[in-house]
Amino acid sequence: MTAARAFLWNVEAHDVGHLVGRMFDSARDGALVVMSPASDTHRTRVDPDDLAGMLPPGSEIAVLSSMDASVKLSALVDPAFQCYGGGVRVVLPHADRSDNWRRHRLFTIYPGDDAHQACQRIAAFTEESSWSQTRGPGGTEHVGAFSDAQAEALARFGASLALDDAPSVPPVVVEVSLPSAQVDAEAQDIEAPAAHEAQGEGIRESVVFDDLSLLLDAQTSAIVEAVRRVVDDDVLGVLDLQGSAARQRSRADAVEQELAELQRRYDSFLERDRDIPVVYSDPEKQFRWEVEYEWLTATPEDERQSLRGYALSQGFLESLEAPIVPRRKAIQVVLDVLTRQVWERRKCHQFNDAARGGTQRTRSDGAVAWRAYVKAESPGAPRLTWWELPDGTVDLEHVGHHDDNL
Repeated sequence: MTAARAFLWNVEAHDVGHLVGRMFDSARDGALVVMSPASDTHRTRVDPDDLAGMLPPGSEIAVLSSMDASVKLSALVDPAFQCYGGGVRVVLPHADRSDNWRRHRLFTIYPGDDAHQACQRIAAFTEESSWSQTRGPGGTEHVGAFSDAQAEALARFGASLALDDAPSVPPVVVEVSLPSAQVDAEAQDIEAPAAHEAQGEGIRESVVFDDLSLLLDAQTSAIVEAVRRVVDDDVLGVLDLQGSAARQRSRADAVEQELAELQRRYDSFLERDRDIPVVYSDPEKQFRWEVEYEWLTATPEDERQSLRGYALSQGFLESLEAPIVPRRKAIQVVLDVLTRQVWERRKCHQFNDAARGGTQRTRSDGAVAWRAYVKAESPGAPRLTWWELPDGTVDLEHVGHHDDNL
């Protein structure tokens, strides 16, 4: 029998509102995994079909089909639910906008990562985080709220409250002094006992009240059952709090590990950036050499597109030295401009003469201004500004903070 696969659907920009509604749908009882496209390839970092075969039954995969869809999602939800840059967000069932940001984990995936192993990490987290969910309206079977050991402990505790092994209590024997007149059995709701001995004005009887014994037994059972329910609820509450605290500690540990891994990757990136050979003392010659070096080493020979001619505006090389600008990343964006791939690979727009609206900036030589993201989803989000000349060549103007040159 083929294993159940997660339901997979593509989300266009105009469908993002439906995706947000699905995130916070109280009837959803399976994990919702959101996959975003990477800015450099406009595709997901991992194969959605590969991930679909690993997720628990009842899970869903929503694939953001474009950068616009990713940006629109970020505008509609809080950071705890955003998904961008090739990342994968696992939105657990019963999500609420007030949830702690740690609950719905964002997996950051890099170009050099093993895609299959990344899918395995995502599936493992989804499986572990879904164990506390019960069977939902759709009939999906989830792992119980307690582990087998916890359930067994509760069963033993409940059995210890049962009265099946309690010592038997003999019937209650009551001696009653009755008047000599006939007792109205119906009014007393008991059957008048047979007289064994009569003395003067009264009769002394030994009566076995079976009905009274049964009544006491029934009341005792009801009281024990009520106590059992109260104690069970308290024990369940304690175990649930302990489990919740353990899960939170586990998630906090996972976040710390992820931050440590990101720090390691960042340090490694800085090392690689510093390892770019310096072969010219002249800054412009060095920059042009780095552009060609990136073009030759990052693109297979059969996929290389010819580089357009370009010039450097005054101050461009100085702007490239700003701390906010990752030099190698900026060179990659420049390379996309020079191969005319920037409009496909990057989020870019016309550079207008007003912060909001206006018309595209132009120069007397007919060149028009454009801007592209060097980094996204970060404070200051640096942009590359360049001019497209009528003859097809490029003039690189500036790279830096998005408010520069406004």
